[in-house]
Amino acid sequence: MTDQRMFWLVWNPMGQSPTFQHWTQEAADREATRLALAYPGSRFYVLCAERCIEKNETRVTELAPQEDCPNMPF
Repeated sequence: MTDQRMFWLVWNPMGQSPTFQHWTQEAADREATRLALAYPGSRFYVLCAERCIEKNETRVTELAPQEDCPNMPF
């Protein structure tokens, strides 16, 4: 199970997808500021994840055995 708290990401449209979760807006703001200073002219957006939507369903269907299909060990 993943953490169920809100988190923030720092995103640059010209960069890679963000993967680091900041647990406070202040921490994300600090990182965006650090990156903006390191890469003048680039924009860094602070994004907040406010909800997660997931479909998680597994269905198992037992199949009828066939006479010509022996029980295989795999």
